[in-house]
Amino acid sequence: MPAIKVATFEDIVNFYGQAQQQIAGVASYYWSVVTEIVDLTDVDVELECLSPVYSAYLASNTIFTAPPQAAVQAVKALTDHILNHARTSSGTRFSDINDWLDAHGDNGVGVNVGRQNDTGVSIHVNSEYATLSGLAGYSIEDGNIQ
Repeated sequence: MPAIKVATFEDIVNFYGQAQQQIAGVASYYWSVVTEIVDLTDVDVELECLSPVYSAYLASNTIFTAPPQAAVQAVKALTDHILNHARTSSGTRFSDINDWLDAHGDNGVGVNVGRQNDTGVSIHVNSEYATLSGLAGYSIEDGNIQ
């Protein structure tokens, strides 16, 4: 079985990056509700609503601060797939995701070993994906991060 194509991998990386950005921004919406309540001139409404609204903010901030474990495991599975199936131009298996990302030596991390049946360029991942990858046990070197 050949490895996932670089173009597909890049799409997946972008989707994970966007998802992480959306998750991280959820708590800010809850905070906006808190500030709306605080800014009210009606003390009764503030007294009745501030505590539960603030509790909702605290809960969302706790829940959405760390990436979901399922996302971390999915990134691990994708990296495992690449390391198990991707080959250099000479047919050697990649032992490090950083070498696969910089298979053409453009990022200053790896050397030009190429990739079988795929594009002839090195690729970068976004910082959100790099974080997920690190949590999955596969650190991405700075040269491979946008």
